[in-house]
Amino acid sequence: MNKQDAWMHRHARPVDLARWKYWQGTGSASAVLEALGWYQNGDGGFGHGLEPDYWNPNSSPIQAWRATLILREIGCFDGALPLVGRLIGYLEHAGDNGVWKALIPSNDDHPHAPWWQYSHENDTWGYNPGAALSGFLVRCGRRVDSAIQKAIDTLLAQTDSDMHELPCFLQLYDDLRATGWKQEQLGAVRARLAEVLEQNVVRDPTLWGGYCLRPSMIFNESNREFQAPFRQAISEEQQYLMDTVGPDGAWDINWAWAEYPEAFAVAKEWWKGDQIIKYCRFLAL
Repeated sequence: MNKQDAWMHRHARPVDLARWKYWQGTGSASAVLEALGWYQNGDGGFGHGLEPDYWNPNSSPIQAWRATLILREIGCFDGALPLVGRLIGYLEHAGDNGVWKALIPSNDDHPHAPWWQYSHENDTWGYNPGAALSGFLVRCGRRVDSAIQKAIDTLLAQTDSDMHELPCFLQLYDDLRATGWKQEQLGAVRARLAEVLEQNVVRDPTLWGGYCLRPSMIFNESNREFQAPFRQAISEEQQYLMDTVGPDGAWDINWAWAEYPEAFAVAKEWWKGDQIIKYCRFLAL
């Protein structure tokens, strides 16, 4: 038993323990789906703190995106499964041609990190999370070609880039590649994503303790084709993670909420479980 395995069994949320056991080869996809289902609402969306910084019990596109990340981990895109079918219905109802709200008003009624405070003027964050949600729908067999084309055109026309949209576009690219999208467009998207990665991934280890896009935040098993130019940075961060892991096997959280200190004390433990999964997967690249 290693320290990460012990931490997860002693402290992790059931959904994160199920994810961990699935990745370790000792659990099942059905166990992940069962644990994830407790966060799903009657409208098919997700809430209830599935995103640990965001305790709104109501359904929101961001919480739905978090659910799709977990479904991606287990390769689950089967709309015939009740959980997935209900999620598809929610996404199709809540979106607007490939764009979903990042913030909803009821966020303010529940503990949350300051970046989840509702703002009508800033409630949509470009294609975060829309690119990934459109990709998920395509992966589930839905025809959302207009939304996909709009997202691709936006990505290719951008003169700057956003580190928060980047993971969503990478997920979209993976979905389009898996479902046989037009090869000429895929090539253009791939080239643009390679440029955006160069612009955003921080290679300097002295900056990794702050808020920046570290290799571990972006690279995983699904995007190996983009990793070659960052092989040294990946290796350096793998060593960095081994050097900074705590004696209990978990990594510290390097952010905090301005309000709701009691809720954050809980949320940061939830985040530790999520980080153990992410960092151990990254260490295995």
